[in-house]
Amino acid sequence: MFKYASVNEYTMRLAFFMILLLLFVVGCSNNVVEESVELEPIKVGVVGPFAGPIAFYGERMRDGFEMALEEINSLGGVNGRLIELVYEDDGCRPQNTVNAVHKLVEMDDVVALLGPFCGSSVKAAANLVDEKKVFLITPGDNFGKLTKYYFSTRFLIGREGEELAKVAFESGVRKVGVIHIDNDWAQAYIGAFGSTLRNLGGELTVVESYDYSDSDFRTRLAKISESGADAILVLYGRGGLIFNQMRELGLNLTLLSDMAVEEPYEIQGAAGADEGVLYVYSGIVDKGFESEFMSRYNRSSGIVNRDSYDALMILKNALVKCENSKFNSDCLGAYVAMLRNYQGASGVLDYDSVTGGFGKVLAPKVIRNSIPMAYS
Repeated sequence: MFKYASVNEYTMRLAFFMILLLLFVVGCSNNVVEESVELEPIKVGVVGPFAGPIAFYGERMRDGFEMALEEINSLGGVNGRLIELVYEDDGCRPQNTVNAVHKLVEMDDVVALLGPFCGSSVKAAANLVDEKKVFLITPGDNFGKLTKYYFSTRFLIGREGEELAKVAFESGVRKVGVIHIDNDWAQAYIGAFGSTLRNLGGELTVVESYDYSDSDFRTRLAKISESGADAILVLYGRGGLIFNQMRELGLNLTLLSDMAVEEPYEIQGAAGADEGVLYVYSGIVDKGFESEFMSRYNRSSGIVNRDSYDALMILKNALVKCENSKFNSDCLGAYVAMLRNYQGASGVLDYDSVTGGFGKVLAPKVIRNSIPMAYS
């Protein structure tokens, strides 16, 4: 005979059933939450001249960074965490650089920095990141071993100045006048160039500086011409403007310049007035990188593109290595300091902890008919 359950038994059974149902629902909900949670991105700050008179260098930096970023994140980032770049413009003004670094570190909570680009800004950032213990790697000016947390994928400024002085002297140059942008990069370049030239038996006749806001260089150029110089060293040609004004004045001097003279922006602006300019350049390019770059941007890469790409790729490898230390800056720096035989966009890189350079080879080049080519 069927026996009805008591009220108490029924209540207990119902309660038991409800508990099981609740546990099932909570378990399912947890699975949904776990599946929907995404790992937070790793924020990396970027400082550079993304506006103003030399914003084209900032564009070159961005092109290299974004190409590396797409490659890194498409492969899962840093063990599943994507990298997010936070850009700040400094216009190559040191105080702007300092402000940008403060914002990125203190407000945006970035784990490391890329950039800045220009000499005085690089020095300002290098000193600040040392104080704040934040890792920085830049495709910008390389002063050598400045501070503990500063690294650069560019070739050494001193090496470039020394090598150009040798090329100039071997070509018959003995007296050089200089016109330069007034910043720490130019001062370092002139120091290395002038010292090497004097040791070889040459001399600097006059040194004239200018600011980014200047556009008329004729008086400075006339002083150099009157100094008895047989060559002029132009440290940053202002988009070809200085070479054009030399042509207007009819100055017939051997032209010397820094690696930036090869930038398409400079060549186009010079419109032939840079004919015969001598400079030294690190022209080693990884074929695989160049093919990808051409496919993405429909043009050949430049030094700034390659150095920017390498900077972010090296940083990514350092982040992977230092994930367990929560991306500690000492760990990141130690990784770069030990970097050897690294295949980068600009060839094989070996970090020299004494000089602070990556051992890049420089070769003499010349502009002929607006085309950069090897000089011999």
